[in-house]
Amino acid sequence: MNFEDVEYNNDSVNSPQEFQKTSEQWISEADTYYRSGWYQASLDAYEQALRLTPDNTHAQQGRSHAYSYMKQFEEATTSQERAISSSNIAQEYYTSGNTFYRLGNYEEAIKAFQQATASAPGFAQAYQGLGNTLYRLKKYKDALSIFDQAIRIDPNYAEAYYSKGVVLSTMKQYGEAILAFDRMVQIAPYDAGAYYNKGIALYGLKRYEEALTAFELAIRLAPNNALAYHNKAKALYGLKRYEEALFSCEQALRLAPTYVSIYNNKGNALYGLKRYEEALAAYEQAIRLNPQDVRTYYNKGKALYGLRRYEEALAVCEQAIRLAPRDARVYYNKGNVLSRLKRYAEAIEAYEQAIRLDPNDIQMHKALSKAFYSFKSSGGVSTVPAHAMHQQRVNNISPSTVKMKRQPFRRLKQILSNLFSSRH
Repeated sequence: MNFEDVEYNNDSVNSPQEFQKTSEQWISEADTYYRSGWYQASLDAYEQALRLTPDNTHAQQGRSHAYSYMKQFEEATTSQERAISSSNIAQEYYTSGNTFYRLGNYEEAIKAFQQATASAPGFAQAYQGLGNTLYRLKKYKDALSIFDQAIRIDPNYAEAYYSKGVVLSTMKQYGEAILAFDRMVQIAPYDAGAYYNKGIALYGLKRYEEALTAFELAIRLAPNNALAYHNKAKALYGLKRYEEALFSCEQALRLAPTYVSIYNNKGNALYGLKRYEEALAAYEQAIRLNPQDVRTYYNKGKALYGLRRYEEALAVCEQAIRLAPRDARVYYNKGNVLSRLKRYAEAIEAYEQAIRLDPNDIQMHKALSKAFYSFKSSGGVSTVPAHAMHQQRVNNISPSTVKMKRQPFRRLKQILSNLFSSRH
């Protein structure tokens, strides 16, 4: 069996993430505050934009308008003062919510944001803060509902579309996530994070060419973000453009030389180029940086398999099992190595354990069927591992082979039945 089939990629493209806000994003946020009547917050956001781009005319004009409105309200009537008071209370709750959020006290943050929305039901930014907090607590459906509420209040609120896209992508609803990021880009066309996260959603749909375009746009807007290069490499790997993927990994490593996943990506690109020794070195560097990352052991085993160092590959599979004993893939990989060693009886046992953990994986059923056929074709003979030969000699058993109990024909029939039924 081709070991490349079992490459473990579940976490090789990073989860949706937030970027540092650009001037464009600060301006978009300031505009939203201004339209909602939150002039102090609007003024603060325009100031943030001007720190990044001091000559931005839009930000300068927005700051002037916000300041002008604040001066008008200082001379307001009593009824207006009451409205301002309510506005100020909501702003105070919102500020408290942000403080709790930054401290990781999410339950208190939720309370503060809810008080802000109760004081000012049209305060879109408070809903945004509430949605962000719910996302952190992995309450994705609730977060999605809150972001939709923020969008209903302000249909041009770019950050709400961005956050909605992140939630949808986390929920693997990639098509809807892409729509949210596209709307975000219409409002704020220079936001690197929108393109980056759109790329992740496209990658999730295996639309690698489009994902590559999105990551390249993110790089143009944020050229020093290592993760954009890292995920560009993944898209290139998906397109089997291994040399380019390797180059992108090198660019990422110059920006983040201790990031484990980049070494995994680099190793994958080298493996695709059949440069197995170099791939092995990349995986070993990843293990030195994080000895608990089970994904790297999968990949190291793959490189050893490519080098035909099967006993070492098997030892790496055992390490992976110790790190993730409930992961079906580790047993599947072990079965592949054992099949290559013609230790079919043990391979069958490994595949069966994989299927017990993940009974719906067709690939595992196919592998089990193939191993069983190989075992039957060999006359029910399975090669004995070297470490067992000494014990066999002690027990005066022939060291060349070991007989496994003949399995009845119904065992084979059951395997084939499972395989075909899983296709429907």
